Order: sequence, then structure tokens, then C-alpha cells
Amino acid sequence: ASCFPRYLANQRDLHQHILIFFYNSFEKDLSEMEIILKTFTHFTKTCGKIMVDEGFVQPFFANISNILPHIQPNLQILFFKGMINLVKMSNKEKEQMSMILLNQASSIEVLTELIQISNKDHLEQIEQIITEVINLFTQSNDLYQKHLIYELFNEFLKAYPKTKLINRLIDILTNDFIENHSFEVFDCFITLINHGIINLIPHVFNNIIHPTFSEISSTYTEHPEHRFLFYTLIQSIFNHFPNIDQNIFHDLISYTFFGIKHPQLDISEISINCISTILSKVEAIPSMANEFYSIYFIEILS
Repeated sequence: ASCFPRYLANQRDLHQHILIFFYNSFEKDLSEMEIILKTFTHFTKTCGKIMVDEGFVQPFFANISNILPHIQPNLQILFFKGMINLVKMSNKEKEQMSMILLNQASSIEVLTELIQISNKDHLEQIEQIITEVINLFTQSNDLYQKHLIYELFNEFLKAYPKTKLINRLIDILTNDFIENHSFEVFDCFITLINHGIINLIPHVFNNIIHPTFSEISSTYTEHPEHRFLFYTLIQSIFNHFPNIDQNIFHDLISYTFFGIKHPQLDISEISINCISTILSKVEAIPSMANEFYSIYFIEILS
């Protein structure tokens, strides 16, 4: 039925009957719960606007605390994705709906999804949650759990790059990279640099980029998961040229020339894109062009 939202738009009774089925199903312990939840998620994506406009969504939000205990923890992410679809379709009650979901968030994955529909009115509550997650992160030795937390951190930084937790997060991320070489660190710093936090560039260079290049420059095979993100981070920094320390810039250019020669196509392509980014920036500042080409012209040609 959800494949035909136009038909359902004119079939209010049928639509309501389907939603009653979902609602009743969620309050029972069913072996078919996974397929029901997948169908619910698809239904809210294609027909969520009808649900919201017709006022059918209130029972789901009002009784969420009664519904969740009947859904296995590993399947709750599907339920929340469906509920998030409903929030996205709403205008008048979006704030209230978002807050209900935040209060009921049951996992790191759910929080990651909810960050994407949050706003500044939720920031204080979200920062409290992130503080708790930071404490969990520093105590955890579970690599998969830490991977999920990294995804949460990245979404949080995308939404709130000026959070009061920024310095603590930078310290936590840097220390984890120094101790464990976690490649997910790159995504978080790419996010911050893309948000224009350029005073972070020296820190990122000294603690992330330079040590990484020392490890990947001896061969083309070690730390493959770091390489593409490594050059993506460099490209993010190049986007802020000429507001880059000259010595750092010179080293980044050298690292990029190494990447161009990489046998792996995606690495060489993004390295070429890095140089293209710089060339376009230089061409936009004629006063810098002569000095730049006098230093790097031969290397670019080779």
C-alpha cells in the first residue's frame, strides 16, 4: 500500500486501518517484528505526510514508552527511523515530537539519527547526552561501539560546531588517534575544518596529518583505511588557502605530490583534486601566483 501514496491520500479509512495495525503490532511481542518495522519505516517515508496531516501520529508519540519495551533493542533503530520520518513531515509539532524522541533514545545509533533533526533549542539536552557518551567512549575497549560513537560525534559536530564541548572533544579525538590510530578521527576533523574553524589547522597538522604521513609514506599499502580520509582532510584545509601557515602549506603540498603517484586510483584522484583546489585559489589571487609557481611549477609538471 505504501507504494501508492496518492491512492492512500484519498483513502482515509484504509490509511487509518493500516496505522491501527502497526500500532497494535508494536504492543505485542511478535516474531515478525523486523519485517513489521521495515514496513513501518517505508510507510512513514512514503505516506508520512498523510499521517501527519490527518492527525494519525499522536498515539505513536504519546505511547512510545509503552511501545519500546516490546521491540528488541537491536530493532529499535528501525522504529526510530520511522518516527523520525514523521517528525520531518511535521511543521506545527516538530519541536514536541523531537523532544519526545530524544527523551526515549535507546542507543548510540538512535542518537546519531536524532541529531540530524535536532535544533538549537535541543542543544543543552544534547550536550548533556554527549557528555555521558564521552565518558563511555573513554572507558570503552569495544571497537564497534567506539565506531558508532565516532559517527555520533561527527553528526553532533556537523550540527553544532560551536558547542561548548568542542575543546573536550578535540582532546578526546586527538588522544584516541595518538593511542589507537582510529581512522574515524579524520571525519570529525574534516567536519570542523569545513565549518571554518581554521585555528584548528596547526593542531590537526601536528597531531594528525604529520604523524600519519610518517606512517604511510614508506609504502603504498600500510593503513589503507587512513589514506583517502588523509587527503580529504588536506583538501579541506586547502579550501582555506591562503589562511594557512606557510611551513604547514609547504609540507601539505609535498604530501599531496606523494599522493598523486599513489597506484590506488581514488587516492591519486583526490590528490589531484587537492592540487586543483590550490591552483584555483592561486589564480584568484594574482599577487600570489608568481611566487607560488616559482616554487612549485616544476613539481606540478612532473
